[in-house]
Amino acid sequence: MDENPYASPAALDEFVDPSVESAGQPYKLYSAGHVAWATFLGSPIAGCLLMAFNYWRLGKARLGQLIIACGVVATCCLLAVGFVLPERFPDSIFAAAFTFGMYGIAKSLQGEAVERHLESGGQTASAWRATGVGFMGGIAVGVFLFAVGMVLAIAFPAWFGE
Repeated sequence: MDENPYASPAALDEFVDPSVESAGQPYKLYSAGHVAWATFLGSPIAGCLLMAFNYWRLGKARLGQLIIACGVVATCCLLAVGFVLPERFPDSIFAAAFTFGMYGIAKSLQGEAVERHLESGGQTASAWRATGVGFMGGIAVGVFLFAVGMVLAIAFPAWFGE
């Protein structure tokens, strides 16, 4: 029997759902739609986490680490841009831009691998899990912003008035 080219290395088994065995594909991958949904709910870091899970499941741990670093940088840039935009700038345009941008990135980087996985009998991962990752990403960004605000309020009380 030929070895599965998508098999996860033993070190990454924690990211594979062992209860799923579909036609020799013991894991599920997140689609570009899942990545876009998680990004919409929780910033680029959430979408990049899903892409990292895919890379880990495909045995490309280094790319998984790189995509997480890119997600952190993209989220920080997004927050910085959000602070300098005019107050009347429509938030929906901003959200749509980074959501569709992440969809395109996921499609270009992993679309072919996900399609091959599906064609060989594999399945996509749960949209509920993608939703959970998205919400957790949003919560993490909110906690980070709160912590930064508290540090700034303590360090520079004059900025915030009395």
